[in-house]
Amino acid sequence: MVSRLFLGVVMKLDYIKITNFRNFTRITIPRFSRVNMLIGENGSGKTNFLEAIQTLSTLTPLRPVGFPELIRWSADFFHLHGEFDGHTVELGFSEKKRLLKLDGDKSAKSNLARIAPVVAFMPDDIDIIRGTPENRRMFLDRALSAIDPQYEAAIRRYYRTLRQRNAQFKLNPRDVPIWDAELISWGSMIIMKRLPYIRVLNDKIRELYRELYGKEIRIRYMNPFRIEGSVEESFRDAVKNGAREELRRRCTLFGPHRDNFSIQMEDKNTNAFVSQGQLRSLAFALKLGVVRSIEDSSGGRPILLIDDVLLEIDEPRREQILDMISRDYQIFFTMTNGALFRRAFDDCSVFQVSGGDISLSG
Repeated sequence: MVSRLFLGVVMKLDYIKITNFRNFTRITIPRFSRVNMLIGENGSGKTNFLEAIQTLSTLTPLRPVGFPELIRWSADFFHLHGEFDGHTVELGFSEKKRLLKLDGDKSAKSNLARIAPVVAFMPDDIDIIRGTPENRRMFLDRALSAIDPQYEAAIRRYYRTLRQRNAQFKLNPRDVPIWDAELISWGSMIIMKRLPYIRVLNDKIRELYRELYGKEIRIRYMNPFRIEGSVEESFRDAVKNGAREELRRRCTLFGPHRDNFSIQMEDKNTNAFVSQGQLRSLAFALKLGVVRSIEDSSGGRPILLIDDVLLEIDEPRREQILDMISRDYQIFFTMTNGALFRRAFDDCSVFQVSGGDISLSG
């Protein structure tokens, strides 16, 4: 069994009020347990409830949508209010106003991570393994942004510069180099933060996957230019040497927007040589590695949102995973039938979800 000495605080959601969010009109839940199961049919609102917690904690929905799409049909605003270990978080959004308050005061997004960190385990996490490089970059960006506000700022600045540079190829290609310095500066910062994070994540998931399957895996970061010396100098050389090809293709060919990472198991590519259940376990281990990197960074154990992802994992591995997480985190599970999991937990509340309504089961 993977053993860890947890010194950090278990972060907990104690209360939530949801208004006009997704398919919820008005929901108030005054108390949660350490383990919370949301039981209901598909489409009843289980994932929407997890999304409310995620959005309140990170200002980032579970799915790639804007805030206007989170507003309940026929309403013109949504409002979320939560209490995390005595701290209140309030988020409101309408066409005319956006509000974020921490403990009653207006605040910035960067302050949320220390109060209400969450990590969501979703069915499409498997695409981190078998999907596109964009899936893996998005995973890295979200994971690093959760522990490093400077990284999140660098990502915003880099992609803004990238859009302007790519637009310049179409407007006046001779002026493209005016964006090079900014592209290289922000891009180098991103790469220099990704490289050590990949090493940390590699160590964490190797331990987890070895415990689950007895096999060795490793993560390998890949970028389209060779790093010799400093990242910034190597990036600058790549842009200079590739200028003619960029001009021919009318786009930016070098930078963290084209980087990728691979996960290999015993010298074999995971996409070709493991089962669906193993892929699901690997994706879970990857996300659990993110959880533990948050613990190392903040000293607190984040809340886990687990959206119906364990049934594809074979029972022995599922039991191991439940044992890894059941004692050390507050967890919100969604599922259509909780019979398989309810017996695994001592402190557990079960909620029935139906048609946008949530009630505590007896």
